[in-house]
Amino acid sequence: MQGQIPAVNEDREHILKGVRCFALDMDGTIYLGEQWIDGALEFLHKIEETGRSYVFVTNNSSKNAAVYVDKLHRMGLEVGEDKIVTSGQATIYYLQRHFPGAKVFLLGNPLLREEFMQAGIMLEEEQPDVVVPVRFGVKEEVQGTYDGTFSYLSTTGEDLTSIERAACECGRTLPRIQKFTGRTDDMKVIRGVNVFPTQVETALLSMGGGVAPHYMLIVDRENNLDVLTVMVEVDEKYFSDEIRRLDGLKAKVGAVLKQALGVSVRVKLVEPKTIQRSEGKAKRVIDNREL
Repeated sequence: MQGQIPAVNEDREHILKGVRCFALDMDGTIYLGEQWIDGALEFLHKIEETGRSYVFVTNNSSKNAAVYVDKLHRMGLEVGEDKIVTSGQATIYYLQRHFPGAKVFLLGNPLLREEFMQAGIMLEEEQPDVVVPVRFGVKEEVQGTYDGTFSYLSTTGEDLTSIERAACECGRTLPRIQKFTGRTDDMKVIRGVNVFPTQVETALLSMGGGVAPHYMLIVDRENNLDVLTVMVEVDEKYFSDEIRRLDGLKAKVGAVLKQALGVSVRVKLVEPKTIQRSEGKAKRVIDNREL
C-alpha cells in the first residue's frame, strides 16, 4: 500500500511569520555554483517585501565577504558585505573578545590573512599566543613546539590535533598539522540545529544558582522527530523544596536552554551527584538514534 506523500513547502503552523531575521547557508541552500535553487531568489525578495531581513552565513573561511558579495552581484542580487557572515569573521570577533591584543599565528590563505590584518589582528609566526588553522584545529590549551603554551583556535571544527614544526623528510620546513585524534565537542544535530554540550554548560552557569553545571544530553527519535532531553542536577539546597518551586525551576531551565540552543528541550531535574562523573573527558551525550 502506497504511503502518504508528506506536504512540503507549507507552513501550516505559521512558524515563519514570527521570524524577523533569516540566517541562510549559501552553496547548496540558495544556489548551486552560479545557479539559483528554484524559489530561492523569490524567497529573498519575499523576506524584504514583508519588512524582515536575512543574512548569509558560511563556514568557508577561505573567502571573505567581498568575494561572496561579488558573486551574488553577478547572479543579480544586490547586497552589501553587512549581509555576509563568514567563519573568518566569527573567529576575528572571538579573538577580539577573548584574546584582545594577542599575537596570532594564522594558517590561512592571503584573503583570510588580509581580513585579519584589516580587523587589527596582529599576525605572528615565531612566538604566537594563539594558533588559528583553517577548517580544522582545536579550541583548547595544548603544548606546542613553541616555548610555553599557546591557545589553539579553529575557524570551524573542534578536531583534536597538534602542530609539527620540525623539518619534514621531504624537505619542507613549514609548520604542519598532525593527524586528527578525535573531537572535543560531541556536537549533535537536533532537528537541523547544531547543538554543542558546552552551550548547555554555559547556559546553566548563567542562571546564577538553582542547578549545578552537571548535565547529560539524551537524544531520542519519536514519531520521526528528534527529541532532546537534558538531565540537570539540582543544587542540594533546592532539591528538598516543594514541588511547585521545582516545577518553576524546571520551566526556567527549559526556557534558558531553548534560548541558548535554538531548539526546545525536555528538562529532567535529578538529585545532586546523580550524573556519573568520569576522569578525563566526561561523556555528556547519549544518542539513542545510533543504537
